[in-house]
Amino acid sequence: MTLAYAWQEIVTTYISAAGVSTVVGEVTTVPSPSVKRDTIEVTSQSSHGFKEFINGMKEGDEIEFKMNDISSDPGQMALSAAATAGETGTIVLTFLNGQSVSFPALIEGFYLGEDSKAASNSCKMKITGDIVRSTTPVQLSALTTTAGTLLPTFAAGTYLYTVTATTATVTVTPTSVGASIMVNGTTVASGSPSGAINVVSGGVKEINIAVSKAGSTPSVYKIVASKAT
Repeated sequence: MTLAYAWQEIVTTYISAAGVSTVVGEVTTVPSPSVKRDTIEVTSQSSHGFKEFINGMKEGDEIEFKMNDISSDPGQMALSAAATAGETGTIVLTFLNGQSVSFPALIEGFYLGEDSKAASNSCKMKITGDIVRSTTPVQLSALTTTAGTLLPTFAAGTYLYTVTATTATVTVTPTSVGASIMVNGTTVASGSPSGAINVVSGGVKEINIAVSKAGSTPSVYKIVASKAT
C-alpha cells in the first residue's frame, strides 16, 4: 500500500553556513526542488543516424519561496541576511508525517513586494547540491506546554499539535538529549522551558520547535496555540 502525503502544512527551516537552524514563518508558496543533468553530445559516424549523448554535470534549479512579510520573523530575517551576504546554507522541508527533504542552496536575493494588497516578500535561491530525502529525522522524546494539554497526545512521530491557552503567555518544554533545540528561533536546552510566548486573545500563535543534530536530518514540531476569549 502506498502512503501518500500532502504538499501542505510544510515547515521550512533554514540552516545557515554557521549551523544555526531557524524556522521561516508565514511561507505561502513552497517550490518543488529539482536537480537535472546536462547532456553532452558524442555522436560518432557509426551512430546509425541517431545523435548520441552522455551525462554531464548535475545542476539544481533556481527556486523561489514566497512569504507574508513579517519583519520580526527570525527565519525571514535569516534569509534576508543570507541574501545580503551571498551565503550558501541548507533548506529543510518537513512534512506532517515526519518525512523531510533537504538541499544546499545559494541564497541569491530577498525581495519585498505585495500580493493582493498585502505586504509580501520572496526569496530566490539556487540549489547547489543533491536533494536528500529522509524518513528518520532527529526527534523529540517529550514535549509539554503550560498552555494546557496538547491535542493529539504527544508522540515523537507526530509533528502538528493544537492547544487552547487560558493565560496570555505560555512556555513549552521540549526534550531531545544530545540535540540542538530552538523554539521560535531561540535556543532552548533539552528538558528546560522556553521563554514566555505571547498568545493573543481571540487569535492563534504558531510555536515552532526545531530539532537538529549532527549527522541527522532536522525535524520541526508545530504547536498552534489559541487563547480562549
